[in-house]
Amino acid sequence: MSIAAIAGSILRLVTTVIDHVTKKNQRREEAATKFLETFHEQLNGLYPEPASWPKGTGIEKRLRDVYPALQQAVADFRPYVPKSKQAAFESAWMWYHTETKRPQDQTYTQYMNMSGAGVSHFGGIWRRRNNGQKTFKRNVDRLLKFAN
Repeated sequence: MSIAAIAGSILRLVTTVIDHVTKKNQRREEAATKFLETFHEQLNGLYPEPASWPKGTGIEKRLRDVYPALQQAVADFRPYVPKSKQAAFESAWMWYHTETKRPQDQTYTQYMNMSGAGVSHFGGIWRRRNNGQKTFKRNVDRLLKFAN
């Protein structure tokens, strides 16, 4: 085999590798854009600013209604999350859609403005106020950062 033939083969190999990496990066950017657009579209009025946050427990119905679209967006984007960040991505998705931390559950009470009080083992009184809108924004931010 001549030097020219070897050089030609190496050049074709390098070109193929560069093309593959470029297209892979392009596909990831497109998937990230679609992921972000879906979340912003489905959560319009709730995120990033809660302009039309439902009163009382109304947030649960709203989030249950958009869950299938968000779940599909997560599934479509998942292959583009680096392996080193997969566990954190799954955790962020779980934090978003359930406070039980069981992947099969779908609960949204963490986004309701509930407060609680009780007595500790030491006899002191504890109070807990939950700001559902802040919790929601924190959980959505945590999930969407994977697309940036």
